Amino acid sequence: MNYSYELLAYVVRVSFRDAYGLEAVFDSYQRLRVLAPELRSITHHVWGKGDQFKSVVTTPTELADIAEVGGRSVLVSTLKKPARYGDEIEVYTTRQIHHGFKERREGWEFMPFTPTQKARIAINFPIGKEPEGITVGGSPGARTPFVTRPGTKEIILNISSPAVGSLYRINWSW
Repeated sequence: MNYSYELLAYVVRVSFRDAYGLEAVFDSYQRLRVLAPELRSITHHVWGKGDQFKSVVTTPTELADIAEVGGRSVLVSTLKKPARYGDEIEVYTTRQIHHGFKERREGWEFMPFTPTQKARIAINFPIGKEPEGITVGGSPGARTPFVTRPGTKEIILNISSPAVGSLYRINWSW
């Protein structure tokens, strides 16, 4: 399969802003290398319940569209000027998530949709609401992530060269 770009680094953090899990912020950093002769836009695949797009800021790109692809929401961002083969671009995205984590059992997923060298997924749980029964799973054939739990309020997955289409999921109970 031909890909327009590869992710050299994909670093995300979901931070809860209230003790009920109703308000959260998703911050991401992506460093990508262009594999196509010219690249004008990039996509951000979105997973989750509630209002995943209460607010969205992405730099140095501009949000162009929110679409549905294969049952998932996808943010499409356009570059201010086209990138050429071999160019490396850094993209920062912040999304506010409203009422996304209201159930007793919750989770967060990551599925690479383009070649990815390194991925880091962190969740900062809310103060005053301890997560219980945290599990980390992956689809068959997914590389085993390195999981760290530096305290009771955070879990971090580090994955080297995850296969395109492999699924990683962090589950917890409130």
